[in-house]
Amino acid sequence: MAEPSTPPPENKFRQMMEKLRQEAPSSFWFLYRFELICGLLMLIGIITSFFHRQVGGAFVGFSLGFGFYSKIKAFLMTILDYIAVEGLFPPLMLMGTALFLLITLPTFIVFLILGFGVRLLVRNLPKRLS
Repeated sequence: MAEPSTPPPENKFRQMMEKLRQEAPSSFWFLYRFELICGLLMLIGIITSFFHRQVGGAFVGFSLGFGFYSKIKAFLMTILDYIAVEGLFPPLMLMGTALFLLITLPTFIVFLILGFGVRLLVRNLPKRLS
């Protein structure tokens, strides 16, 4: 009896890569890639903060800035409306709180801003660089 022939390994690899290319846009990992990156950075930051507080704060801050990009941007766009409605005192209190956090948690706040900036740059890049 003749044994069924198996395709060579390179053909299997090509078939597998072609299948991944076709499924990638609809796969869970592709659709939620930013959320997965943020969650991984948050987990690394929490674990690292037990040993090195500043490094852990940097990871957590970056993941928050990167993950909550749209919420932070929406909040920053409504500050002028908030000043017009509430007056000058409540926004000054918020700015004072932000300054206090910057003084007490500098690494966290700086990396939160950096994560927001990176997400802004990623959002504004062309979809395909080919």
